[in-house]
Amino acid sequence: VRLRNWDAGGPRRTIALSLSETLCAEISAAWRTDSNERDLDALPIRDGAVHLEADRYLTTIRLQSILPKPRQMLALSGRRSEDSGR
Repeated sequence: VRLRNWDAGGPRRTIALSLSETLCAEISAAWRTDSNERDLDALPIRDGAVHLEADRYLTTIRLQSILPKPRQMLALSGRRSEDSGR
């Protein structure tokens, strides 16, 4: 994910970045990266969102996601777990 800060050089901006609720995935890890997308530092994840301060014009974040448990995926699709064996 690339984030652009139009007010670079101004006050730091605190950002919370999360995946859409319609996706069957959640963020499991995140790193701030350099321009060559090499990991610089791990970013904290709270309540399913990555939290960071943006103080540069361009910030790149690498996300690692995981799929929820199969039971959660069935609930999202509207099927019951006992229907899955058929």
